[in-house]
Amino acid sequence: MKHDGDDTVRIINAGAAAVAFKDSLFKVSPLLLTSENRSWLKAGDLVIDSAAPVFSPEQGDVSGSFATGIQLTRKINHKEQRILVFGDVDFLSNLRVGGNLFFVIPSYSWLNDNQFPIYTPHPPARDNFLKIGPQGTNIEKTMYIWIVPALILLAGIVILIRRKRK
Repeated sequence: MKHDGDDTVRIINAGAAAVAFKDSLFKVSPLLLTSENRSWLKAGDLVIDSAAPVFSPEQGDVSGSFATGIQLTRKINHKEQRILVFGDVDFLSNLRVGGNLFFVIPSYSWLNDNQFPIYTPHPPARDNFLKIGPQGTNIEKTMYIWIVPALILLAGIVILIRRKRK
């Protein structure tokens, strides 16, 4: 969430997995990288139920900076195909998107050939208007203030009387 330089921004991406990539038909560019001195790849089984994992190079753990998000591009018939691949898309969830909004919106724009905003038409909802007049309001007010509470009270009285008889 903090700018570290001209092109470096910290985002919340807890629990992300490293994305492995190699040369292919696509031009591959790392998009999200972990902090070099704060991340490592754990070799073997990861057990986190009792204590935090510990870095152990003897067991094959590897420390460094790893790509957790990559962008792929290639030209096909004079058009550019664009793909984003992430090791964990939790940073796009409702839980995290508030802190990462500055990254999410430009990502959608990049996928859409830098045309923004994205136009996604959909038919309007069928029940998007509630038409109620003064008479309907009075009926609802009477029901919710007097009738529904009276029915709940009556049900409680009946339950208590039946329990007392047993």
